[in-house]
Amino acid sequence: MISGSVNHNFYLLKSSRMKLFISICSLILLAVIPITVKGQEKDSIQLAREEDRKDWNNTLINSNVFTRERNSFLMEAIRNLPPGKALDVAMGEGRNTLLLARNGWETTGFDIADVAMDSARARAARENLKITTIVASRGEFDFGTDKWDLIAVIYSDIICGGCCAYDQSFISTIKRALKPGGRIVYEWFTREGMLKVQPDVKEEGLESYGCKENKIRDAFLNIGGFKIIHYSEELGIPDWDPSSKFEPIELIYFIGQKKN
Repeated sequence: MISGSVNHNFYLLKSSRMKLFISICSLILLAVIPITVKGQEKDSIQLAREEDRKDWNNTLINSNVFTRERNSFLMEAIRNLPPGKALDVAMGEGRNTLLLARNGWETTGFDIADVAMDSARARAARENLKITTIVASRGEFDFGTDKWDLIAVIYSDIICGGCCAYDQSFISTIKRALKPGGRIVYEWFTREGMLKVQPDVKEEGLESYGCKENKIRDAFLNIGGFKIIHYSEELGIPDWDPSSKFEPIELIYFIGQKKN
């Protein structure tokens, strides 16, 4: 009896330890597997980001699909404005960052293209201009709250998936970031214009590339708190053209002002 009881108790102890061992192993697996998956996802995201960075550096520095000249619409938009704090979204080589700085604006620009931004800093130094440049993606950059007198979104809609009108989060970010009375200055392709400079977007099913009629204007009206200073869809020479033709094409010109 004693022997049987000892054997039985030993079995129970062994069984309990086995269950505990299995439980501990399960917890370890549950803890490790998500970390491994998250780690793999993080590595994939980082790799994709680095590829994007290389591509944009190459596009901005070595190709002829972007003009090196400052944006004419932005130049007109600031002509009679008192200088303040300005943000250049996806600044690239800084042609518009420098334009704003030359006109007395305290200017910050951000982009993922770090080498292109080096070029902007070098040009600013040669001209004795002060600019702030931040290497960051849209998701990493802190737009702030009631911070900017002007935000320039000039040929930057790639960060919104092809048309910022369809990105409610971005529209909300712009509204929050602008000071009362601050302005957004925006230029991009209509859908028709986009299909002319990059016809493969239709073949690839990229429906959001290029903004449909009045969509940008309506996005800012629908969110509320904005006055439309200017809105037009008309022929103009684009700053970005994958065909490198730089011929007149249907573009959107928009200025919105955050109400006080």
